Amino acid sequence: MTLVELLVSGGIIAVMLAILLPSIQYARESAREMNCRNNLKQLMLAFHGFESAHQRFPPGTLGFEKAFDYEEHWDDSSSIFFWKRTQHTSSLGLMLPFFEFENARQMADQSLFTRDRFLDEFPDRKGRIVDWYGKAKGFLDIATLDVPLFRCPSDLRDAPPRILAGSQPCIEEDGKVDGFGAIYLSTRLPADYGLTNYLGCAGAYSGGQQMEPIKGPYTGVMSSRERVTFRNVVDGSSNTIVYGETIGYVVDGERIIASPWFIGGLARGRGGIDWMQGQNQASPTLSHLGNWNNSHGFGFGSRHAGTVNITLLDGSVKPLFRALDWRVLYQYCGRADSSASE
Repeated sequence: MTLVELLVSGGIIAVMLAILLPSIQYARESAREMNCRNNLKQLMLAFHGFESAHQRFPPGTLGFEKAFDYEEHWDDSSSIFFWKRTQHTSSLGLMLPFFEFENARQMADQSLFTRDRFLDEFPDRKGRIVDWYGKAKGFLDIATLDVPLFRCPSDLRDAPPRILAGSQPCIEEDGKVDGFGAIYLSTRLPADYGLTNYLGCAGAYSGGQQMEPIKGPYTGVMSSRERVTFRNVVDGSSNTIVYGETIGYVVDGERIIASPWFIGGLARGRGGIDWMQGQNQASPTLSHLGNWNNSHGFGFGSRHAGTVNITLLDGSVKPLFRALDWRVLYQYCGRADSSASE
């Protein structure tokens, strides 16, 4: 083979590789996205198993039932809304028996999963009063589990410096119920927490009780201690989000915060964008549905190209395109917005 023939052959091989490599990468990402959708289908099987067993949906989180002024009450140990007074256990934690994790649940103190009373009002199995759920038997054993089912294969396995659990609709400074109570686990309960890429949909805003009538219909099926059944879903099961993907809080490609699977577990459709606004005025490139470059801490987002996977109440899994109009996203997030007027 002459030098010219060798150079031509090398050039042909290089062109073929340039053509094949993107195809291989695309095939791999397609397989990852399919696995992600399968994960979400498994979540919905557990969700419906819980509903069949209890005739209600799992609570989005075991936070407080009523919205309250976060700044005033969250760290006040004398308040009935002091953050240690309740468990903040997520819907994923409450559905453990339906993920074949019943043994892990049975080994833990059941105060972690009790829905009807707060921690300082009942004793644990040994008769002690549990002053906060981080001290309950089995808490760390469960909360630090790495469950592959709760992780999207397309996401990086990196651990960001802060773990933040969204657990409670709260009143903001302007008196509106549109904030999110949050626990910074890296400081409150330091441990190597198992993370999740799937959060329950609290609604288009932050869920919970609303003083503003326009927001009420946009409440989601996942909220804090609220009893929700199929009867509450006016929009129909094929039009209402239950779970959506998250990659945490990402700024300019750097993930700053991620969500644990056992604690909190809520997201809102608007993410960090103001209510009924199509974009963030300060950051016009920030979409309602985040990507690997920018994403909301308590919103939905993914590392998939162009889409974010969600589950609907009928059990189906659907990719939402990031270019989706925010009004349509709001309608997917709300459970009774079909009769709402803007």
